[in-house]
Amino acid sequence: MPSLEIKVLLLIAFAACIYLFVAEIRRDCRIGRLIAWVKANYPEEWNALPWANRKINRLGGLALLSKRGMISDHYFTAEYNATKPFRKNQNIAFITAAGAIALVLVGVKLEYWHW
Repeated sequence: MPSLEIKVLLLIAFAACIYLFVAEIRRDCRIGRLIAWVKANYPEEWNALPWANRKINRLGGLALLSKRGMISDHYFTAEYNATKPFRKNQNIAFITAAGAIALVLVGVKLEYWHW
């Protein structure tokens, strides 16, 4: 039976992974709604983007629209900026999960904890 420390660290890693998954879904939904809005209100600008940015790297397409100033709408700017905190929180959750798993591996390898 694993020691208590291993159980706690694995639960922390599991919770961080679940948060990563949920945050990615929420971010993708928000990006999808923004892209639908851009396609409906600014079809010329959206179609002017390279094919890869329209089909594969959709967030990159939104970034190009924002950087080039092709769309100067307050709703677009607010929604685009609202996607940034998701990425920051995902990075923190990923580091937390990786750190917890690394601690488990180091603890087991150095025989501080038993599996």
